[in-house]
Amino acid sequence: MLKYPYSVDVESNGHKLADESFLGFQLFFRSDGEAHMARKGYKITNTKFLRRSVMVICVLVFLVVCVIVTGFMTVVKNVNVSYLYVPIADAVSESYGEESAEYDESDADADEDSTSVSSLFTVEFEKTAENLESLKKSNLIFLREKKIEDCVSAPARIKVASYTKKYPCSLDVVLEERVETFVSFDREKNLFTIYDSYGDVMESTPNTTPNEPFLGIDGSPDIEITSGLSESDMACLVEALDAFEEYFSSARRLISYMDVSDGDLCVELRSGLELVISDCGELLTKKMESAYAVYAGLDDWQKTSGRIVTDGYCRSEYAEI
Repeated sequence: MLKYPYSVDVESNGHKLADESFLGFQLFFRSDGEAHMARKGYKITNTKFLRRSVMVICVLVFLVVCVIVTGFMTVVKNVNVSYLYVPIADAVSESYGEESAEYDESDADADEDSTSVSSLFTVEFEKTAENLESLKKSNLIFLREKKIEDCVSAPARIKVASYTKKYPCSLDVVLEERVETFVSFDREKNLFTIYDSYGDVMESTPNTTPNEPFLGIDGSPDIEITSGLSESDMACLVEALDAFEEYFSSARRLISYMDVSDGDLCVELRSGLELVISDCGELLTKKMESAYAVYAGLDDWQKTSGRIVTDGYCRSEYAEI
């Protein structure tokens, strides 16, 4: 058995020009220029193998250098945070939910400093902004959405509305206050489930005051919905809520109950009036506009009772009950 240093028999018409090793191979050259490489007693007589090996190694080294340089260049150095929230003055007022209390993206862009947030959840916003600072020195390329969302200190009240990777080294994050809008009650479990304006579950809380109406954290009542609605029915309610606020303004201030039954939308106002819209999956905005036109023409006493029915052809009419 051959042992290191390896040896090889050179043909009679060749001569050994070097006894150097390359990647564990002994190199020999014959007079006709054809290279021989021997390792553990094997002889290889192909110069292309050596050339390709060198080329592959150079390419690998180049790729490694590129990865290392790119890694250093794409390390997060700046985390810019902006906010979408309901100003505290509007959140605690009786007119909560009106146009003055809605999100204003221009204000959010102006309030990039966490100390300027004036929300019911100012502490949570500031804590989340601090947590986002921990993302510095992370690689922007491999930074995942979940890692950003894990920085939210109170997921039930705040969420990451969006984020943008600005190469080479900046991360822009928009934090949004989750506005509680709907509430359902499970009598068997004696449990309230709170939903935000997008129909997503925020949290569940036990009913500790059975003889009193459920109030949101801002002191205003939420819109009651049926427990266990399907995703499609919840999506219909969210769409109806947006259409309602477009014409009637404040939804939480005016609506006490919403439900979808057999594709028809039922809305009970706190004043006592009911809205029934047939086939809420089609032309919902047009139908809501038609219902509002009838509502705007009612006398005050008529708005305390009765029903506005809108059919599939966007025709609405008021009827006393």
